[in-house]
Amino acid sequence: MSAFSSDTHLREARARLEAWLGVDLGRGGVARAVERHVARRIEALGRPHPAVWASMLDRPGSEEARALVEASTVPHSWLFRDGAQLAALETALARRPRGRLAVWIAGCASGEDAYTFASIASRLGHELELVASDVNESALASAREGRYSAFAARELPRGLHDHFEPTAEGGVVVRDSLRRGLRFVRHSLVDAPLAGDVPGARGATRDEARDAVACTPVPGCVQAALARAARHGARRGTGAQSRLRLVVQCGRGATACRGLP
Repeated sequence: MSAFSSDTHLREARARLEAWLGVDLGRGGVARAVERHVARRIEALGRPHPAVWASMLDRPGSEEARALVEASTVPHSWLFRDGAQLAALETALARRPRGRLAVWIAGCASGEDAYTFASIASRLGHELELVASDVNESALASAREGRYSAFAARELPRGLHDHFEPTAEGGVVVRDSLRRGLRFVRHSLVDAPLAGDVPGARGATRDEARDAVACTPVPGCVQAALARAARHGARRGTGAQSRLRLVVQCGRGATACRGLP
């Protein structure tokens, strides 16, 4: 850190991020990003006392807190990434009779995984009700816009013009036909499960409402909690078609599709 930015400021930031997000600050990229952000903010604010800065973070609706969260959750994703995992997902969805799917994409970043999931499910004849959540407000704004660069669309399969409209710059914009049934909401994975925003929640418990939970790279302890929640819902489901009994984990080294007992 800069000489003027004390370790106390950084400890205040780390304590709040761990409480708010469950972020593993042991990961080098996240730790460095937070350190740089804290140094910049302390300088810009005139080097306030750590207690003063902490109170700024704790104010309801704090812009200082929002900026700290976004500094620690820089989204990095692209459409149709991890082809082997998506192939496993497609196989799992193809085995299910066509019909309604209620899905939660946790840690959706700027929406690439949500639109990918929606495109695959739609092509297989499923009607999708999908809620995608993230704690990063800027990433969610990008997700709702649904406009992606050529780099983010570099692995987009051919023949999906009914879902993605090409742009003059070589990227794509998500078509309205794919947006139907998708919602993006702010939610931290260390908070209580989504309630009113959970797909299919009417007439069902939160866990019973989900056909699948898909989580992008998030801390392992949070992924385990998601798996337990999905497993609980699967066990409470009734009827052969009531639950897909599936957790989808995206990211390096993750298992793409894991059936739940």
